Amino acid sequence: MNTQLAASCVGLSLTFSDMYFTRKEERALVWRYPSQITTVKALYLLSRYMGLACQLYNFSLSATWRHRYHPEPVPLHICASYAAFKGFACCGLLATLHIILMLRVYALYGKSLKIGIILILIYALRHCAMIWAMTRNWDVYMDTKFDHICTASHTVNDDAGTAVFVIGEVAMQVVIHALTVSKTSGLAVAYSTTPTLVSILNRDGLYVLVAIFGALTAVVASSYEESPVSAFICPLFILLTSCAGCRVILNLRKSEETEPAQGQDIMFSTIDSAWDTMTTPRNDV
Repeated sequence: MNTQLAASCVGLSLTFSDMYFTRKEERALVWRYPSQITTVKALYLLSRYMGLACQLYNFSLSATWRHRYHPEPVPLHICASYAAFKGFACCGLLATLHIILMLRVYALYGKSLKIGIILILIYALRHCAMIWAMTRNWDVYMDTKFDHICTASHTVNDDAGTAVFVIGEVAMQVVIHALTVSKTSGLAVAYSTTPTLVSILNRDGLYVLVAIFGALTAVVASSYEESPVSAFICPLFILLTSCAGCRVILNLRKSEETEPAQGQDIMFSTIDSAWDTMTTPRNDV
């Protein structure tokens, strides 16, 4: 029980830390007066504050368990509800991150209908495969056993839904990053110096890909051996997806403010108009 409480404290503390370090950028993006809510701002608020709400709920739940059940194990029906919460929290934040990354690629390709359809089909296929796998293995979820801190006992070998989820997520991140690199690689050839946005797009895309892959590797590894360390997986995964979505938006906002307006048709993202790309930077008078 102490491990569960410590894990929730770590997740909440790191979330508050990231909010503190990005407070100025968030104020300039969202809270500056007059402020108009756009698609990107709404996604930022969803990514940031849904993550915070999940961390606060996880902490309050862990503190309640510590007070009410320690040293007895948590009842099975409460563990089942907690497992559902973790699933919805992680999938909800991951879906928000997906939308941010897909909108970024969609805008990068000049709102191409073809790219939009491809992204939607890949996203739908990923979810259909996961739902199919989970439906076929529903008995595994119904018979799931939990330890004293509500850690599930089944492994990826027993849970095809988790395996499909991991494979589908990695494949989707690879496709998104490949589309970004494919489009931005031409910019480095077209101009004598690589635009700032190109490095930001590729860097952030690679960071997200590596971070998600590492998190999913930890999920798979922790499922094979019951360990107190597994209690840290959910809070850190919530932290990762929430911060990744916010950082992607803030970094694009920063690139928009620092992008030199020399009259070149540089492809960049305009945050305030929900990533209307393929625009011409306005010349300073």
